[in-house]
Amino acid sequence: MKKFNFIRDGETCELPPGFRFQPTDEEIVFQYLARKIFSCPLPASVIPEFDVFAFHPSSLPGDSDRDRYFFTNRELNIRNVMNRSSRGSGSDGFWKVTGSDKRIVCSKRMPIVGIRRTLVLYKGKHPCAVRTDWFMHVYCIALSGNAGCIIHHKRHSQSGMIQVGKWVLCHVFMKKRSVRDLDDEVCSINGRLQQSYDHLLTAEMSDADSCSSSSDSDSSVLSEILPDGRIIIVGGRAQFNYEFYPGNSKSIRLNFLRETKDGYENNLYPFLHLLPDGNLFIFANKRSIVFDYNQDRVVREFPPIPGGDSRNYPSSGSSVLLPIDENTIPVTPEVMICGGASHNAFQLASKGTFLRASKTCGRLRITHDDQANWKMEKMPMARVMSDMLLLPTGDVIIINGAGSGSAGWEAARNPVTTPHIYKPNRTHKRFLIMTASPRPRMYHSSALLLTDGRVLVGGSNPHIYYNFTGVDFPTDLSLESFSPPYLSRQYDPLRPKILKIHGAVSYNKTFSVTFGVAELVEAGAVSVRIMAAPFNTHSFSMNQRMVVLRGIEVSCVASEIYKLGALGPSTLQIAPPGYYILFIVHADVPSSGMWVQIR
Repeated sequence: MKKFNFIRDGETCELPPGFRFQPTDEEIVFQYLARKIFSCPLPASVIPEFDVFAFHPSSLPGDSDRDRYFFTNRELNIRNVMNRSSRGSGSDGFWKVTGSDKRIVCSKRMPIVGIRRTLVLYKGKHPCAVRTDWFMHVYCIALSGNAGCIIHHKRHSQSGMIQVGKWVLCHVFMKKRSVRDLDDEVCSINGRLQQSYDHLLTAEMSDADSCSSSSDSDSSVLSEILPDGRIIIVGGRAQFNYEFYPGNSKSIRLNFLRETKDGYENNLYPFLHLLPDGNLFIFANKRSIVFDYNQDRVVREFPPIPGGDSRNYPSSGSSVLLPIDENTIPVTPEVMICGGASHNAFQLASKGTFLRASKTCGRLRITHDDQANWKMEKMPMARVMSDMLLLPTGDVIIINGAGSGSAGWEAARNPVTTPHIYKPNRTHKRFLIMTASPRPRMYHSSALLLTDGRVLVGGSNPHIYYNFTGVDFPTDLSLESFSPPYLSRQYDPLRPKILKIHGAVSYNKTFSVTFGVAELVEAGAVSVRIMAAPFNTHSFSMNQRMVVLRGIEVSCVASEIYKLGALGPSTLQIAPPGYYILFIVHADVPSSGMWVQIR
């Protein structure tokens, strides 16, 4: 039999670009099986109907080296399987139930539950059969409160339980592991999932902030790499604390996070920036502090950002630490925050009202006196859920997001597809409007800078599960790149090209870079910059920072070949150890970057 990854109506199925079918149990039950039973459109037509039990697994359609999924309505035999009895496999063998059934519930408290039963294939006849490495998960649906399944809306004589519909979904796969190991793993996973679910439910209801370990908090956290190589992890839903990794996993209370939680949260995924003095800038909702994590104390608090809008999840704005220039004495860090939404935008969106997003940006110079205040500007367009990235030139690109609503499932409208480039060193007309993308990039989209200076943009999924059809903003798994104006061919004569980096880039140590450029404007127009590799989630790029290193001199080596001498970063606080992309910038035109390790 010919092998296909996915089939439909006996033919190969064309999947959306970038589609990877790796569904969770909840997705299988509530997005595929439930929709199949109630004759609703499926998120994607990738699961064929097939008589699974009539064939050996190696003979089933699809690639036998991969997980395969099938709908089956073998009524009599499925009843036997769900009643824990053996079942023929279309050959000299049988399927046998192993482990405990798993109950699958929906976070939206739907009136149905799913049941997953695990089977293992045995070759031969009982009692001399030999276990194989073939496993199958069989999923069915029952009414809420029931613990098992029967067929065709008939009541089970022993349990009184009712199954919804006749279809079941079978997941067939090969696993090189003993039955005992599999049973232990299933039990362990079920226990961890139940423990996590119970904790989240308790946290939602009680809003407690016990100083627990990270395994007890949910994922609404951000982190930052510290000068000593540790990572500080801050926040989480109902987790008003922070901790260090590696560390002893003990969380330390941070009351600032409790204080910034309003009736709609708006303090999740707080913005974190490591400052040149080693302290941490933390912004949540509308407020910000400088925090000394070594002494567990708030050094100072700044005035709230003006305008009244919230800036953190679900009213998600974005933030960057503007470039740190070591050629300027003293080094004064400056934070920029753009976009966001009204504090109640998420609640109103759930009722069908989508408020206009924030149109403002705020810049805050973090000085050592009491004169630090926000300076506000207006973007060309309102944005929520945008991404802010530093470009090699020191400019900021603002990309992705929506014009109304908030972050969260189905909570935004009016996608903003037009990127803006912000030039922080200009005195006026700082925002440049770029060419729009044809693709909306909403909730769960992302962006990052590539070494050639382009911006890679990907993803968008404002739905609980993948949903490619029948919705305003389908799940988008594609990638696209945006080319800033400095990549235009008209700047090729000014574009430097790194030929070689001489010596290691280390703290306060000299090194040099040989580069070529066709038309050198002047030595003063050349600079060397390092950019940390960030990690992005929920409209914020953690650990993002640029340092303009101290230049020493530019000398001519040969025709159109030059050597730039420079000093590595002055302190661990300016640039924590790790990997950076090094760029040469000439007359606001960057080279392609090269990876360097600073240690």
